Amino acid sequence: MTADSTAIDHVSQAQQDVNQTEFRRLRDLSLEERGRMLQAACQAAAQLAASRRAAGLPDPLPAPWPASTLDFLRRHAAHVRG
Repeated sequence: MTADSTAIDHVSQAQQDVNQTEFRRLRDLSLEERGRMLQAACQAAAQLAASRRAAGLPDPLPAPWPASTLDFLRRHAAHVRG
């Protein structure tokens, strides 16, 4: 059991390290670069949706936002309103 736990901890730490590296890389992008990434993601999503429709599949239903996100948005909106 300890070997499995150690392996899981090692993989988990490695994933966290990769995530931190990726977050730093994304933060260093210019607004123009971020805009290009966002545009590419939107185009890919549109192509996937079109492919689903062409295959006779229904449009996917988006997952609802978690309650914590909705609470954050409510607090932020209340703060902005004054």
